[in-house]
Amino acid sequence: MELKYKIGFPSLYYPKISLADRIDAAAEKFGEKTAIISAEPKFPSEFPESMNFLEICEVTKKLASGISRKGVRKGEHVGVCIPNSIDYVMTIYALW
Repeated sequence: MELKYKIGFPSLYYPKISLADRIDAAAEKFGEKTAIISAEPKFPSEFPESMNFLEICEVTKKLASGISRKGVRKGEHVGVCIPNSIDYVMTIYALW
């Protein structure tokens, strides 16, 4: 891969891989290692205070499936009103 520079900035190469594929790859590579820890563990949440890569993979697939069953399709806009928390991260991953 050849990098080309224009006005002092290198061109960036981004492989064409979806977020879902990246989450799957991280789950396969890192498994039960901790991936995310809640900054405010006392926040009433559906999720535990921390999650590993396998749990993130499983939860995002379940949430994405549920969102799809509700009729949300690719390209549609979805509003998310959740405080910064593990819930927020899982929801955004599922919607992506």
